[in-house]
Amino acid sequence: MTRSGGWLIAAVLVLAAHVSAQTGDGADEEEPTYGATGVASRPIASGNELDPTASSTVIRLDARPRAVETLDEVLLDSPGARARRSGGFGGFTTLSLRGAEAEQTTVLLGEIPIASPDGSAFDLSSIPTWLLSRVEVYRGGAPTWLSAGAIGGVLRLVPRDDPGQHFEGTLSAGSFDLGQLRASASVGDDRLHVTTAAGGTTYGGQFPYVDDNHTSFDPSDDVTRVRLGTNFLEGSGMMSVRGRIGDVRLESAWLGTERVGGLAAVPSRFADVPAGRRSSTRLLGGVSAELADRDVFRLALALGVGFERRTVSDPLAQFGQLARDTDDLLWRATARLAGTVRAADWLDVTAVGTYAHEALSPSDRLALRQPPASARDGAVIALEGRAFGAIDTTRFEVRPSGRVEILDARLFDLSEGRSGAATSSTLFVPTARLGFVLEPIPGVAISASGYAAVRPPSLVELFGDRAYLVGNTTLRAETSLGVDGGLLLTGSAGPVRGTIDVRGFGAVVSDLIRYARNTQNQSVPLNVASATLAGIEASVAGSVDRWAHLNVAFTWLHAEDETLGRALPLRPPVSLYARFAATSDRFDAIDRIAGFADVEYVAASYADQANTEVIAGRARVGIGASVTFADRHVSLEVVVRDLFDARGTDILGLPLAGRSVIGSLTLRE
Repeated sequence: MTRSGGWLIAAVLVLAAHVSAQTGDGADEEEPTYGATGVASRPIASGNELDPTASSTVIRLDARPRAVETLDEVLLDSPGARARRSGGFGGFTTLSLRGAEAEQTTVLLGEIPIASPDGSAFDLSSIPTWLLSRVEVYRGGAPTWLSAGAIGGVLRLVPRDDPGQHFEGTLSAGSFDLGQLRASASVGDDRLHVTTAAGGTTYGGQFPYVDDNHTSFDPSDDVTRVRLGTNFLEGSGMMSVRGRIGDVRLESAWLGTERVGGLAAVPSRFADVPAGRRSSTRLLGGVSAELADRDVFRLALALGVGFERRTVSDPLAQFGQLARDTDDLLWRATARLAGTVRAADWLDVTAVGTYAHEALSPSDRLALRQPPASARDGAVIALEGRAFGAIDTTRFEVRPSGRVEILDARLFDLSEGRSGAATSSTLFVPTARLGFVLEPIPGVAISASGYAAVRPPSLVELFGDRAYLVGNTTLRAETSLGVDGGLLLTGSAGPVRGTIDVRGFGAVVSDLIRYARNTQNQSVPLNVASATLAGIEASVAGSVDRWAHLNVAFTWLHAEDETLGRALPLRPPVSLYARFAATSDRFDAIDRIAGFADVEYVAASYADQANTEVIAGRARVGIGASVTFADRHVSLEVVVRDLFDARGTDILGLPLAGRSVIGSLTLRE
């Protein structure tokens, strides 16, 4: 450690000790929260409310001064989280945590699993951020209460639940024919409360780019073209209902989206004008009930369902070797029962059981033979102990947990040349984790954990998505051993509050599933015999009262294919994001003025397993401002993304749009 780094940590430790002395009990002026059994206590310093041994980031979405913000932009605030987008605004977007593949990330809507019906990586672009109140990211090991595995982590999306009576409407317009109209309403009281939101987005997506004709070393043959086929029209809606019947707390959340748009062709492949089209109709949601006795137990039941209809029309075979006109139906139904009991004054025991049924019914009007439907059933049982206590003023928690998943699959291949080939299997998938946290003084937490996990391939890895992703039914299940540890410091002094979270992590993965690009510019999943993932992640969050806020997220990642001795593709070694926001209401005619500036830096990475094709590093700057007036009933926002027009390429090596300007008008009652 450098001398300056040592002085920085020492200064924060002194600040935390000063805050502890100021507050007496070290409560840092936080409201008490409820543990697994509902017992009120001051929590150990942590990034989340469920498990202080887990590495996590909670991102609140209220009052963020950025118009038409997407979920991948929100996730920049979390270190170790890397969103991968194919295409421009609204393109298919997945989340990689600590270098793991996107399929290793579980996505929840509240506590209801909403993974894609085919068990594939969830498309983050299908969830508008204005439907959510906050985003929680759990990297590596996740709380057992969420019944998720440990290779990647968990992304938890918490729906809007606006208090009291509320109505809001927003109209936005921006570069490249971007337009959005949305509205939300909230009514009810403590016994029954309903929040609804609906809206539509249209995006033209035409922008110029330079095509180097696959000869980047010879600029004389470069041609300026117009990117086509990224246009889409989307409608979204959400409803969240919260209520009580006696001592039972009930919640229901439903989300539906429909998108129709072009299928952007690969530049210089047969024709620059795309002939392909694709559409997606998705319905996700479920209901949950919870009963808790403050000093004895907590019991929760959740039922979820997911439905998706996907169509792809590619009459000129601009993707793959054969023309296609597909219409696929996907279903996913889940049930979850979880409970926690106070077994002793120092011990909680949590048990979670889940069941999921997945089905894929494919159809291709241009195929000579229609493949049969595929299905997979899975059951999970998880058990966790939480031992906790204190020695003098030092508090600690130990959380051992185990998880067993059984999968029974009946699958049929959809890939070109192997359509209809059958595969049946029954897999036994164990996962184990041990987490520990120590808080020697209030506001200073030292944590560590280790895990062993297995993950079977998803249906989209086995079968592809009929367009950009090609399936591979010969994939083997991944196995992983990993550790992480870190130091979290939090405290306040007068109006200044701050948190520093620094963690290191490492994992050895056998049969890692990663994507490689083929000659048709599609991605094919392949097993890597052995891979190593290691890195450091750090975040800094600070504020001065409610007027100024600073967030910094840094990640250093080493990701190596041990078999080839080369870097794993699509994993930049360094990423940095910083955002500063300021707010003021010291004006007579204006209720509030807010502004922000942010910068994102991503180092160069490789696009292929041979490390011959480089995705250039880039730095992007954004700025924005908002003005609220008329007794807070009217707001105007303007945001500029990629201010200096850095552009760059997506994960498929395709060009991105560059600088864009978006403005929004909001009316609220």
